Amino acid sequence: MHILDAILAWWASADHVPTCHLHVWKLARDSILHSDVKNILARYENVVLAYLAFSAWLMTDSAVQVAILNNAPNMMALYVLAIMCGCTLLCENQATQVHYAQLRHISTLQRLQESTYVYGERPDLAHQRNLLDQMITRMSSGGDYQTRLLYMPLNPTFQKAVFAYFFTACVSVATRPIADGISLSRPLGAFDTLANHATDQK
Repeated sequence: MHILDAILAWWASADHVPTCHLHVWKLARDSILHSDVKNILARYENVVLAYLAFSAWLMTDSAVQVAILNNAPNMMALYVLAIMCGCTLLCENQATQVHYAQLRHISTLQRLQESTYVYGERPDLAHQRNLLDQMITRMSSGGDYQTRLLYMPLNPTFQKAVFAYFFTACVSVATRPIADGISLSRPLGAFDTLANHATDQK
């Protein structure tokens, strides 16, 4: 996908490309998306799902143990959790690179379409602009190949949702010990002193 984008960028910098080359590029792109990318995602889908499920379970268990049950955090468990979450986010980032490459293809095709207006309104350029417009419309309107993970689209929305869940759980785990430390170091107020004095008298 990166090589295809580099070819498009080179054509855009040259300000001209034969229409037959665009047809070949489109066929090569469709073949890569529906064969290579699809097979690679199908092969490693279980690995990404395993990392995601195990990290979510560890994160949820840590949040419940520390934030709700008020247990002391285990440093070894936090170390394992940080490694698993890092591996999960790395795998997810690699899986979403296809989506970002598709977005770059759309922007580069738009640059290539705009560059054709420099040479006027020749019939071959009008045909090329129509072809580029069809390709851009198809890619940007949902007709392009969509990478999925367990029927969920691999796009920035999915990536932000996973990151937000991990971030919220991390904040809940880190906030409870900090709040306990602040409450322990807080000096006793007037009401606390009177309550303690009444308790001692009893």
